[in-house]
Amino acid sequence: MFSLVNTDALRQVVPFLLFLFLAIPGYSQQNRQLSGKVIDTDTQEGLEYASVAVYSPSDSSLVAGGVTDSMGSFSLEVNPGTYFVRLRFIGYKERVLNGVQVGQAGASLGTLSLDLGEESLGEVVVAADKLAVRHQIDRQVYGTSDFQAAVGGTATDLLRNLPAMSVNAEGEISFRGTSGFVILIDGKPIQADAAGLLNQLPANAIEDIEVITSPSARFDPEGKAGIINIVTKKGATDGTYLLVNVLGGAPSLDLHGNERSPQRYGGDFTLSMKKNKWDISVGADYNRNDVAGYRDGQVETYLDNTVTSFPSVGERSYRKENYSGRALVGYTINPQHAINASAYGGTRVETRYADISYSQTRTRVGEETPFDALNYFNMNERERRSQFFVGSLDYTAVFANKSSLSVSGLYEYTNLTGPTRNLNLNPLNYADTLDYLAMDELNPLNGTRINVDYTLPLSASSALSTGYQYRHLRHVGEFAFRQKILGTGEFEEMPEFGSDIDLFRTIHAVYGEYQYRSEDLSVTAGLRVEDTDRRLDDYGQQQSYDLQLLNLFPSLSINYDTEKGITWKGSYSRRIERTTTSMMNPFLSRRHSEVLEVGDPELLPELVDAVEVGLVKNFERHSVFANAYYRRVRDAINRVNTVYNDSILLRVYTNAGVSQVYGAEAGADLEPTDNWKVYVGGTLYYFDLQGAAVGQQVRRNSWNYSFNVNSSWNLGKDWNLVFNLNYLSRIITVQGEDSRFFSPNTTLKKSLLGKRLDLALQWRNMGMGVLDSNRQRISGSGEGFFTSTHYIYERDVILLTASYRINQLSKKLNFTKSEFGDREF
Repeated sequence: MFSLVNTDALRQVVPFLLFLFLAIPGYSQQNRQLSGKVIDTDTQEGLEYASVAVYSPSDSSLVAGGVTDSMGSFSLEVNPGTYFVRLRFIGYKERVLNGVQVGQAGASLGTLSLDLGEESLGEVVVAADKLAVRHQIDRQVYGTSDFQAAVGGTATDLLRNLPAMSVNAEGEISFRGTSGFVILIDGKPIQADAAGLLNQLPANAIEDIEVITSPSARFDPEGKAGIINIVTKKGATDGTYLLVNVLGGAPSLDLHGNERSPQRYGGDFTLSMKKNKWDISVGADYNRNDVAGYRDGQVETYLDNTVTSFPSVGERSYRKENYSGRALVGYTINPQHAINASAYGGTRVETRYADISYSQTRTRVGEETPFDALNYFNMNERERRSQFFVGSLDYTAVFANKSSLSVSGLYEYTNLTGPTRNLNLNPLNYADTLDYLAMDELNPLNGTRINVDYTLPLSASSALSTGYQYRHLRHVGEFAFRQKILGTGEFEEMPEFGSDIDLFRTIHAVYGEYQYRSEDLSVTAGLRVEDTDRRLDDYGQQQSYDLQLLNLFPSLSINYDTEKGITWKGSYSRRIERTTTSMMNPFLSRRHSEVLEVGDPELLPELVDAVEVGLVKNFERHSVFANAYYRRVRDAINRVNTVYNDSILLRVYTNAGVSQVYGAEAGADLEPTDNWKVYVGGTLYYFDLQGAAVGQQVRRNSWNYSFNVNSSWNLGKDWNLVFNLNYLSRIITVQGEDSRFFSPNTTLKKSLLGKRLDLALQWRNMGMGVLDSNRQRISGSGEGFFTSTHYIYERDVILLTASYRINQLSKKLNFTKSEFGDREF
């Protein structure tokens, strides 16, 4: 058994902290409180950071003041008496309440609405005219209405346009040069593979994307790159809301000689009904989004005084299909108590086809003529199928002292399967099979999460939050490898590749967090303590691997607003990137002809320290921001290659030392004219990795950058044109480099029927036969090998989307999402 923190004294801290944090709710203040909630008159939503000031009517002196919380609520301590109250918020008309009486028991002003100021109507009323980015104490919020190139697409298509965010040719999402995100759906944490989940989530259902770069202690500490919070569309206060979207794709213009033509079509709907105390929402979606592709590769190995070269060319395409259904039922018992239940289930299938022609030669070192040559055609098909069901139940309560309690539970069952078929055929006669390997896997997964959170207002401007979280995961893995007996229809088992494993992971966590807010200063400071037990049972080898961890995760965020309209911010947080089951599998798996893959059952999680400082300046129609950041990752996990034999590389997951990133990012949200908006953002960073991998010392470093441009034009008569560009520079990896990657897109949109119907024509991955868009070369080298592969995916994809809505939205549809299975997918 390995323990990163093997200290009994530290483990004794957990029960003490748990007692301390959960005992705090017993404390309550008996001070007189003047409370209320500030909302937007039109949307009926709470306004965060609205200013509330209480004045004495005799001399107009300030008695108390503060700002509203994330729900628009406020609570101020005042003595009994008569006052007048002034409510203010940027872009809204000021409101004054006279003759406010506060008695011995305090007073409640109820719900107070603010109207938009006439001078701000162009900025606020129309969603497309809002600033594309809004800055809060721990996050940057991006309104999706400004990124119309993603209409009909997925959340990934939206992320391509955000500053410091990039998506490479394989669909891997990175932020400031680092991958590894935790996904939240309307603030609800899930454990999911970012690329997989975001490729499934319809962009049409998303209102905002929040990039939380410095999460506080109340959030899960997972995700070395931070947290992406998906805020879904909002619905009517009372009544029925319906949103229907359909998508269809034109035939491929860039097929690359693929045997299969990609299919692209789909649709989704969301139906929401709210009446009195009941809130019911249902939704379903289907999406088929294939990708045509091609690859051109070169691999050389140097073994036993022989150079083996096997260049390859051929199809590398994907068939992607998703369908799911979801439901949410909410019941408000009374204004202080509410219950929500939700369910989510569906199927997700991704099949990768690699039909590759190889020309293998062996040449002795120092000679030019090969002494051996072999040509063969490799057909490799790998399917990943996930059938899942997730259910959750949540309860929230608000007490007389304005404290709040929330309790939530989640259960998930996911069955992951994925046959892989690898055939080597005679290129002159495909009926002549040279070799046939088959792998079958069965991976049922069970996951449970329980959260208890409590928040207690300490004063009008401060609060204390505490909580406890329990998580348990069990992931079974049964892997069988078989080889066909040539000349027969039978297969024989290959026990050296098969495996039977069982992964258990249990986490107990407690946290405490202090928040302070005034008109110009916001501070959040907290500490989270997590106790983790992980065990991997390898039944084939009759061996168990145990890991016990006790980790502290401190966090601090500070925002300060100056009189000149500049907001300064600074933050620090510690995070963790846990290992997935695939990284720990201790068996050899044959994913395709060139590579065997193996995990490390004793792989350590990555521990991350992140520091950030920055500023934001808002003008009447523009906004600019700049940040400097530093990130240090201990026990950095990398996937490295070694030589298995002269024609196969062995891919290994390993902890490769310490990586550091020093960087800066900047962005501008501009409105040069009434009909033209442009958003541009980018990042420049220095990456440095030091350590050891597969027995060799590693030192890799480079300067890297990425930028995004999104420009929209209002053409009049409800026509809009949008262009966006995502560019990612060349990046150094642990053994090589990834070439630059870019993707330009254009969308033309027409609104009809009073803007209830939107039609959009999209031109994605623009190439025009000239641009090398949507392609990337991945290269690497090490002791005894060199590899370089050019991944080329289709350009000039044409899509037509239609969206129709009945009624408007004002609530968030908080559907449950996969907690554990998406991460393993």
